Amino acid sequence: MTRASIGYFSLMNRLILATALLGTAAQAEPWEEVVPKVAERATFIMSEVARLGGADLSDQDVGYFDFDVEDEHRCAILGRMFGLTEQIAHLEDINEPTVRDQMSRAEVVALKLAGLTLESWVRMANAQLLSDVRSRVASWNANCPGRLEIDEGMHVTYTTGPAFTAFPATTYLVTDTPPAMPDFNDRDRWATEYQTRIRDGLLSGANFAAYYSVISFSCGPECEDFYMADRRTGQVFKPPFGGEVTNNLLVNYRLDSALIYVRHRSDAIEGPGDLCLIRAWRFDGQEFILESEEQTPFDDVCRTYRFRVVTD
Repeated sequence: MTRASIGYFSLMNRLILATALLGTAAQAEPWEEVVPKVAERATFIMSEVARLGGADLSDQDVGYFDFDVEDEHRCAILGRMFGLTEQIAHLEDINEPTVRDQMSRAEVVALKLAGLTLESWVRMANAQLLSDVRSRVASWNANCPGRLEIDEGMHVTYTTGPAFTAFPATTYLVTDTPPAMPDFNDRDRWATEYQTRIRDGLLSGANFAAYYSVISFSCGPECEDFYMADRRTGQVFKPPFGGEVTNNLLVNYRLDSALIYVRHRSDAIEGPGDLCLIRAWRFDGQEFILESEEQTPFDDVCRTYRFRVVTD
């Protein structure tokens, strides 16, 4: 990594923190709404540089060269667009100089470096916002996987089904609220065989549609079973997938959405066994409703155990 790019990384994280990019709520915020916040922060930083007598500083004076950080900007932005927050965390793990009424020349130089960095970040983000999903994925694969140590076997599955944001879960539990436990003596008696796993899943926290814990465990080779419990009431639900009927099963879901995407191999019950099914299920509080279904040939993409749904 070049000296200039080290300077970029050492300044960017807290600036992003200041614009709420790393907050839990902001991760679900549309990018077209986030970018103006970063632009506003960049404008503020550059105005402070001018106020502190740094208007005459050039890019060379502050050791900033855009080509040194362009790929890093692109990967950090695309990573957040695709929800790959863990893979890009090391790009944002740094410090920002504190803005004060009086600052030394060296501190003003560092401040201008921060402003230039954010301005460049905004330019790159706006460029990505104008591109389509396939272009973003191609850009990620061309520039980021090796540097970010992403498994090269990871596949992105495109779907014309609804986006997660089409069915938002807008109300969240307080994080320290303990969950209600199932009634395995009566209402939830049917799930008694797996009561330990279900209780443990509830105690692990909500992970779907604000109030629910999706719980999964192995049921044999290429077999994974799924249950779901309401943290408010303890009621247990059986999703329409999981077990030996839906083998090669992989599932995508989010805390801020009532939509679950599943991908699995078809079988003799549902049709030819050489198809890969991609389904979007919406949970309405009592049952799962099928919102979309697509079929693709069963091949290596359907076999992979790294799966991410990307919608246009």
